[in-house]
Amino acid sequence: MIVQLKPDGNKTALELLREQGLNITADCSGEGRCGKCRIKVVEGDIPVTKEDMRFFDATKYLQGYRLACRAVVKDPVTVEIPDPLEAQILTSVGTQNTHRPKRMNASTSRIDIIKKDAADLSTMYASADIGTTSIVVMLYDAAGEVIATASAINPQRCFGADVVSRIQAARAGRDRSMRAMTADTLRDCLLDLADVFNADVSNIKDLVIVGNTAMLHILRGLDCNGLAAYPFKPVSLDFVREPGYNLLGNGFETATVIYFPGISAFVGADVVSGVYGLDLAKDDTPKLFIDMGTNGELVLFTKDGLTCSSSSAGPAFEGGELSCGMAGMTGAVESVQIVMDDDGRPGVMCKVIGGGHVKGLCGSGAMKLLSELVMHGFVDEDGTLSEEYFYDGFPFAETEDGTVLCMTQLDVRALQLAKSAIRAISELMLKSAGVEKPRIILAGGMGSFVEPEALKYIGMLPEGEISFAGNTALLGTKRFVEALAKGKETEAVKELMHIALETKEIVASQDPEFQGLFLEYMGFENAHR
Repeated sequence: MIVQLKPDGNKTALELLREQGLNITADCSGEGRCGKCRIKVVEGDIPVTKEDMRFFDATKYLQGYRLACRAVVKDPVTVEIPDPLEAQILTSVGTQNTHRPKRMNASTSRIDIIKKDAADLSTMYASADIGTTSIVVMLYDAAGEVIATASAINPQRCFGADVVSRIQAARAGRDRSMRAMTADTLRDCLLDLADVFNADVSNIKDLVIVGNTAMLHILRGLDCNGLAAYPFKPVSLDFVREPGYNLLGNGFETATVIYFPGISAFVGADVVSGVYGLDLAKDDTPKLFIDMGTNGELVLFTKDGLTCSSSSAGPAFEGGELSCGMAGMTGAVESVQIVMDDDGRPGVMCKVIGGGHVKGLCGSGAMKLLSELVMHGFVDEDGTLSEEYFYDGFPFAETEDGTVLCMTQLDVRALQLAKSAIRAISELMLKSAGVEKPRIILAGGMGSFVEPEALKYIGMLPEGEISFAGNTALLGTKRFVEALAKGKETEAVKELMHIALETKEIVASQDPEFQGLFLEYMGFENAHR
């Protein structure tokens, strides 16, 4: 996409692009650390910075490639930016066909039609999962049955890949902009869904919204300062009902927005929704529910109740902390296999989302590549790449422009930290509950696309039978909408509040045993265990 930029004080190209509503990837929130906000100057000039020299070779920066976050625009320039990518967004529902949005300026990336001939749309319901990476919206008919879903990339991603970056951006005064862009995307999704059925959005009675605590604070316009430092006190974790017009504007005057309750600053309404949707207490079997999205939350159910915890593992799982990482979008490598030739040289086979040219490495692909490197001895039990790949990384793919993508030593370390945190917290929770082999339920973006054998091989998961639950945040909203349609809201709210108020949280960093477990599972000598 070609874009013209005009100077405005000392604003960077990234800031100017944001002001035009063009939200390119900036996983480090524009601090010059990730190297992913790449643009190409096609007319005019922007001086080369030291960060450009770090991330581009001489050929690239002489061709005009720059990091948008470092590129201060002093004179009018024309730049080329990456085209928007379609994400592999988890909606948890089967589809009959895919429908492209009618409106050219819509935020919606795709619509999946579940029920073509919806019976009664005089009253409709909707629900939304506001994820750190993506936004998914479901539309329901009067009976509370899902008729279609819409999905889009969360436009806040231009302010950073993880929750901490978003909190920092909100505290830096970007909270109103972040709220507006998310509300606009949500509105676009709802309008596009209504368009599919030639229905009026004013028929939407209730919109149920879930998300992590930070995402809901930003969307509700709440102060994020309490989420930034100990003791991590949210402004609100309540079950809340608000007029739809306040969030979505014209056309939604008669709608009510319902926000699910949360548990803590780092275990939010999306997890409460997942526990509610899965109905973990339906039998006494111990269950370890792991949401491996951008954050990394865990909930353990036993006959004695619910325990939860969280990990900062998410950015690596979503590709945000990796040198060539990206979200699960078109062009991302989602699975890898290393095949050795007769001379002992490695060959790499990649499975790419969308089947086209490689653009980067998403979380599921990263974990599979790591397991392959350990299996073939290119990463030792301490997590160190073999000598021939230690400095430049292990090459696994090449992009359309000839850039060689490698898993570096720093990438291996980031994945080590992530996998060790999940395993250590799992073991801590299981030990405290006296459970040895729970049923393990994986959810979230990476948790639903990753190969379980890879996770087991590198020692990331404890022993137990593994199952996949998809987008459990949406599953919970679906169950709640069904209750709304049947007039059973009171009972549903009571169950949600019980989950939110009665779940005991383990703060791993404050537990004296956590550090020992974290170190124990850091390496790969526990592979297969």
